Amino acid sequence: MTNIMAYFTNGTPFDKLPLFPNETKSNQSIGVVMADGLGSDGRESTSGYQKIFPIGNNFLLGTGPGDKIFMVAEELSSDKDLKPKELADKILDLSKELFVNPYEVLNFIVVGKNESQIEGYRLIMDRYNKPIKFNTFMPDGSGSFFVSKAMERDEQRGLLYRDMRYMNIADFTSTLFDFGHVAKKSAGVNDEFQYGFILPEGNASLFDPRVNLRAPSKEYVDSSEHLNFEKKIWNNKKFSSLSEALGKSYNLNYEFNMISLAMQSGNYDLKKLQKRQELVLTEFQETRDHLKKIITGYVVKHNSKV
Repeated sequence: MTNIMAYFTNGTPFDKLPLFPNETKSNQSIGVVMADGLGSDGRESTSGYQKIFPIGNNFLLGTGPGDKIFMVAEELSSDKDLKPKELADKILDLSKELFVNPYEVLNFIVVGKNESQIEGYRLIMDRYNKPIKFNTFMPDGSGSFFVSKAMERDEQRGLLYRDMRYMNIADFTSTLFDFGHVAKKSAGVNDEFQYGFILPEGNASLFDPRVNLRAPSKEYVDSSEHLNFEKKIWNNKKFSSLSEALGKSYNLNYEFNMISLAMQSGNYDLKKLQKRQELVLTEFQETRDHLKKIITGYVVKHNSKV
């Protein structure tokens, strides 16, 4: 009863020219994790659940009973020097120690930096007794069924391909935003989105204002590790700006695809459609650049030493 996702790259060698003249090549390690906010205490479902927990240079995400996920995150909150695999191993051991039935509908995803490389691990508690390493993309929870079906559909239609050598943080975030809405087809998923960004400049998390921050991350606390309401208000505004830009990007992408279908039908003025498509593409690229600035600026601000 949830939806958690991770999407990252460690860069790939460049062996050909960019697909588009204004594309910027990036060979850096970047990634995003995302979750919804609908959770359960084992009896009832409620909204506003925090599902992303920064632990050192890692992000911990969980599916299943929210009280168990929070207990694991709280127990590990001081282990800030763990590498991703070490954190995943510790989650497995800790779950066995804390819970009578540690394998009941309880999965985790861990994503973080090991030196300069991003690593991802999935823990399926009722099937495997060790963390499973994954590369690039991983969904989990009740919404993952619908995400997987959407990916299969898009791949069949030729809409899924994107050369990862030219993707930036805006592209990864937009993809998870789209899949987040797809996952809402599950009754156990809502749109209280929460994000964890991984960039060379550092990590940062950003939460829908409706999420109850039971374990506030560094972006939301003061020097005493208490929730700072001025920071929360500022971050809420950033979340609003991010959501607005993501929604615009989604709508422009939809319009671009609809124009392509109209062009294929042969029933419309091709020159008018081409002109409109060029305008949509230009606006889409501008929105993409704006998204990148929002996210990068947010991460830089919250990793500044000043």
